[in-house]
Amino acid sequence: MQIYNQKYLNIAEDILRYGRQKEGRNGYTRSLPFKELEFDMRNHYFPLLTSRKIHYEGVLGEYAAIIRQPKNVKDFQKWGCNYWNEFGDPDTGELRLSYGNSWYNFNGVNQVRNVLNNLRSNPYDRRHVISAWNPEGMEDLSLPPCHFLYQFYIDEDKYDKEKTLSMLMYSRSGDWMVGIPSDMVFGATMLACWSNLIGAKSGTLKLMVADAHIYSDHFSTAWSQIENGYVHYDANYHLQPQFSTEDFEPKHMEIYNYEHKGNIKYELKT
Repeated sequence: MQIYNQKYLNIAEDILRYGRQKEGRNGYTRSLPFKELEFDMRNHYFPLLTSRKIHYEGVLGEYAAIIRQPKNVKDFQKWGCNYWNEFGDPDTGELRLSYGNSWYNFNGVNQVRNVLNNLRSNPYDRRHVISAWNPEGMEDLSLPPCHFLYQFYIDEDKYDKEKTLSMLMYSRSGDWMVGIPSDMVFGATMLACWSNLIGAKSGTLKLMVADAHIYSDHFSTAWSQIENGYVHYDANYHLQPQFSTEDFEPKHMEIYNYEHKGNIKYELKT
């Protein structure tokens, strides 16, 4: 059993009790800086909250769309992800996103190809970094990326000496009750796929959230979730072999042994 479920709830409580009140783009929040969560994905553990049911299928679809450089809300809908509907052009559905697109073309640089090649040829390098934060044109995006930096680290498992791949995912902003549980799924899917591509085991996934916040509309429901507790068991996953980053489809990721405390509904703030 891992401790991230308890740590997640502890941070939620800290935000509610001690967070600074802010007025932002889409409502009032309480906020704390630089909160982190860590997940051990060895032995095919998959980080899903158990204090409420996480509908992870849409996030698997979101990852499938992002690795194909999405340009329209239909690119997400194709894979069962409807989150981006609100951000598309109302007439054409067009999206202008850094997610995925800048991974493959950051001012002419294919970061995905470069990092994968470097992970294979120079595994202990300290430059395994993908960035989606390009100040040029940021104001023209449908939404600036929330998680925008991904750094990889290769090590050997201390028990069986197999190569393991770990990842840090950095977010400028995180809606703690709605967005962060989805980011956990996104990051875990990304790490599992990239580990598979280089022939490594998945190691540690760490999420760093610069502005961890809870919306005022969510305060009472968040307290209910905290008081609800969590299930003390970890979910597992099985991923079909991948041959390129663009191969992934949601059906390739099987998640099992997922137990939870049931549905708790939050209004999505867009």
